[in-house]
Amino acid sequence: MTFTYSDASISTDLAKVRLEVGDTTQNSGPRPGGSNYSDAEINYFLDQETTVGRAAARAFEVLAAEWSRYAGSLGLGPRQQAFQQAQSYRDQARIYRRLHGGAARAGASGVIRVDAFSDDVDSFEVDETSDYT
Repeated sequence: MTFTYSDASISTDLAKVRLEVGDTTQNSGPRPGGSNYSDAEINYFLDQETTVGRAAARAFEVLAAEWSRYAGSLGLGPRQQAFQQAQSYRDQARIYRRLHGGAARAGASGVIRVDAFSDDVDSFEVDETSDYT
């Protein structure tokens, strides 16, 4: 897996996406287990989404899905922490989608809804009354 980032490289779109999602330290990334996105994965997000902001939104959506799956494999205390991490990334994805456009990608929701109203609310529904700016 190739990982490139340095403060001097922030002029590249790949580095900008890493900075936006907090994936700037090798072997201490935002993914479960502390792993990082590979350069190829971030370049894929950039190819699919076409802008840095939308690519960052996609990265947050994937993080939400990964942390949701991770939460399902843990015990009670760590499971709650992983679920909160998934929720946080889901919220970040919402904010970035609202700021930068684009629709949430199919299959990216991955968030395990645990409330009694799970069928009533889409996982990436944006509350239009909230001010995210």
